[in-house]
Amino acid sequence: MRRAVFLALALTRFACADFSPPPLQPLTEVGATVRAGAATVGASDRTFTAVYAMPRDVPGIPPAGRPVALLDAVVAMDADGDLFVADILHGRPPATYRHRKLDPQAVDLRSAHGRFVGVERFFAPERDVLATLDTGFVVEVGVGPAADRLVFRPDYDAANYPPFDGRAEVGADGFEGPTGPGGGKGADGDDGDDGADGFTGQAGKDGTAGEPGKAGSDAGPGRSGGPGMGGDPGPDIRVDVRPIYSKFYPDEELVFVRVQASFRHRDQMGAYQVVEERYIFHPEQAFRIASYGGNGGAGGAGGTGGAGGDGGDGGDGGDGGDGGDGVNNSSGSGGDGFPGGNGGAGGAGGDGGDGARGGLGGVGGDGGDGGDIQVFVVGAPGFQRAVRGSFEVFSQAGAAGDAGRAGSGGRSGSGGDGGDGGKGGKGGSGGNGTPRGQSGADGAEGADGSDGSGGKGGAMGKPGRPGQPGRPGAVTWR
Repeated sequence: MRRAVFLALALTRFACADFSPPPLQPLTEVGATVRAGAATVGASDRTFTAVYAMPRDVPGIPPAGRPVALLDAVVAMDADGDLFVADILHGRPPATYRHRKLDPQAVDLRSAHGRFVGVERFFAPERDVLATLDTGFVVEVGVGPAADRLVFRPDYDAANYPPFDGRAEVGADGFEGPTGPGGGKGADGDDGDDGADGFTGQAGKDGTAGEPGKAGSDAGPGRSGGPGMGGDPGPDIRVDVRPIYSKFYPDEELVFVRVQASFRHRDQMGAYQVVEERYIFHPEQAFRIASYGGNGGAGGAGGTGGAGGDGGDGGDGGDGGDGGDGVNNSSGSGGDGFPGGNGGAGGAGGDGGDGARGGLGGVGGDGGDGGDIQVFVVGAPGFQRAVRGSFEVFSQAGAAGDAGRAGSGGRSGSGGDGGDGGKGGKGGSGGNGTPRGQSGADGAEGADGSDGSGGKGGAMGKPGRPGQPGRPGAVTWR
């Protein structure tokens, strides 16, 4: 019965329903997105009364992080209630993308906790973690007199920070030893004198031998390489750790770390530089703090030994004199011509000088000691245990400098060339007569001088010795 009554009521309501279409608002006329003469709207083109900044999905800003884009769009409203949008604030769009929109340059971005850099205006955050602990990163977005304010929370993930590696300066490498002086070239031998021509009825005189060349002088040894310089000691580091709290992480006991490192040069007492860094981490996150001694410089290479001097060339032998002509005889046989003189022998070439020994390699520099590290932890026992378990703290000594390599031996001097033998003199002509006299025999050509021997190459020098490694510093937890 109840179901029948309900069905009757439903059919009655359906029969009385109005099925005419509901009234709709007229469609808004939409013009072209870009039209001729369209331009961007500047801050002085309207009287703006409100600004609405729309941030990107940025979960947090690391205090030591890289510059980041913060805004998706900025909407400004003028006194007439019209809205103007700038939706490409961190790029360089084509001009057509900006027509009839708010000029990005009209949007003023400023912050006391960082700065906006480059054409893209990425946000470079303040590195001091205490500056944003309670406030976060506050960014003011303004168009004309109107402004909006955004707050981004700090991101304290330890992975955003590079480890604190205090590295001392390495020692300078030693200089390479100078090359030894080269040996002088031996003097060339003097040429022999030519033999005198014979007069009529006389033989030509023999040419004299050329003088031998002088030996080249030996070279000087290469100089030793310079020693490598010792590496600087690693910085002494003080680390202070304590709990800290932030409204952005209300349920966490964060870890505040202050690191102060004092750098000094080798064999000097005072620090030439003090570096301080501050960090905030989430509990039990790993982080490294280390002091590294500088490596010793490599020893310089030994100098190359000097080259031996070349031997002098032998002198050329003198030419033999021409023989005299035979005597003329008008009533009998003509006299025979006389023989020409023999050429002189060429002088021997001088021997080359010996090359010199290479220089000694320089001694490698000693490695710097690692710095001492003191860690002071304040907090409850559980907090202190968590810090000790998650922090990696160590001091590492610098490596010893490599030994300088041995200098190469000097090259040997070349032997001098032997002198050329003198030419034999021409035999004299036979004298006139009946019959005519016989021509004299030509003189023999002088023998060439022998070439000089090359010198000996210089021996290699000896390598240097490596330096001594440094020692690690002490790590103390307090």
